[in-house]
This record gives sequence, structure tokens and C-alpha cells, in this order.
Amino acid sequence: ARYWPADIHLVGKDILTTHAVYWSTMLMALNLPLPKTIFAHGWWTVDGQKMSKSRGNVVDPNVMAEVYGVDPFRYFLLREVPFGQDGDFSEQALARRINSDLANGVGNLLSRTLTMIERNCAGTIPTVSSDYLDGDDAQKKYPLLVQARESFLTLGRHLDELFDGFEFNTFLLLVASRVSDVDTFIDRHEPWKLAKAPDKQPELHAVLYSAAECLRIVSLCLYPVMPGTAQRIAEQLGLNVDFSTPLLRSTIEWGGLQGGT
Repeated sequence: ARYWPADIHLVGKDILTTHAVYWSTMLMALNLPLPKTIFAHGWWTVDGQKMSKSRGNVVDPNVMAEVYGVDPFRYFLLREVPFGQDGDFSEQALARRINSDLANGVGNLLSRTLTMIERNCAGTIPTVSSDYLDGDDAQKKYPLLVQARESFLTLGRHLDELFDGFEFNTFLLLVASRVSDVDTFIDRHEPWKLAKAPDKQPELHAVLYSAAECLRIVSLCLYPVMPGTAQRIAEQLGLNVDFSTPLLRSTIEWGGLQGGT
């Protein structure tokens, strides 16, 4: 242990400390740079027991990916259990998580938003003024829209902290919570009723633009975990996003969607 540099942060299981010390000693002997963080992942169990061929309870990740898709399977693994801790796997839990967070969450929000834009705005993002959620009048008229905007911007400001701390499950929990907030303001404003009143068109456009803009930010946030899904969301919003370049720090600002898109 005397070879262990004081500035290396070990995260995870103590049982792997010996291996970390061994490899760090080898790197030092070769005059190679040492890692600043060594992360040890947890174990996935089935019904509380470690997977083993003798028990016949080994879960084949390739089969799960083929049945449920790579993106949803990756989402489940990072969302279900805090990274680094042990977790118990079941296909039923995987299906429940996909249905609750993805199908009934992000998927439902995307579907209903695009459908309403198609029906009420000729399939284009409605045009709103850049300051439509600023000022006292907006706070009184659109409090839920203002709240949703601020919650998404707050999430963006915490991304570095969450990723540096390997808090992927917390991050995805926050994304799911933001999606729920968008569903709430849609239900409260009832855009299907606003569409029938000519004098309510500004409110209708504000609600639909806000929902679409939130989805744009959701696609950026989900990309590290669900790259294919993020790309499809962006495409359905009419965006041409190059996800191969770093985006999160510079792009999570409100107003990225252009009216008329």
C-alpha cells in the first residue's frame, strides 16, 4: 500500500484495491502516467444470487439487447441501480422500466407533441417571441412553462457534476422527472381546447413550442445513454444534430428550436 499515490481516487469495491495497487505499481515502474480515478463496478445478481453456469441463471446480455433493443437495455442497466453497487436483475423489472420511463414517458410525450403540432401548426414548430417566458406577465400566465424551462436549464448545469460522480441513475431519474413535468403542463393547458379558440392561439403556440423545446433538450441529455433514440427524437423534431461532437455544455440553452422548422 505504500506505493499507492495519495491523489488517486478509488471508487467502488474494496476487494479490487489490491489489483488497483498492483497495476499502479507497474505503471510507476514503467514511468507511465497513473489514472486519477479507478472505478470498480458492482455485481448483477438474479433472485439475490450471483450468476453462474452451475446454477443456470446466467442472463445473456446479447439476447436481452436483441429482444428489447440496445438503447432500452443500456438505459435499464444505468437507471435501475446506482453505478458501482450490486443490483438484482429480472426481465420483468426490465420490461417495467422500459414501459414506465420510455414508452409511457419519453415515447408518449414525443408522440402527443408531434401529433398536436401536426394537427394545429401544419407540422411545423410554432413561432414564439424569444422572451415569451420572461417577465411578470409570463410568470402569471405560464407558470408551469417557466418552471419546466428552469428545471431543464438547472439539469444542464449539473451534468458535469453528475457524470463525474458516476451518478447515472440519478441523472436519468431527473430526466424522467422533467419529462413528467412537461406532461403536466400540457394537461393543465389543454392545447386540444386552445386549438378551438382563435384568441387562444398565442397560448397554444407557447405550450407546443415549450413541449418541443423540452424534447430537444431531452434528446441531448439521453444521447450518452441512448444514442440511437436521441438521434431519432432530433430527426422527428426536424433537427440535423451532429451528435459526434460534444454538445451538452454549449447547447443546453432555451430556444434552440427555430419556428417554422
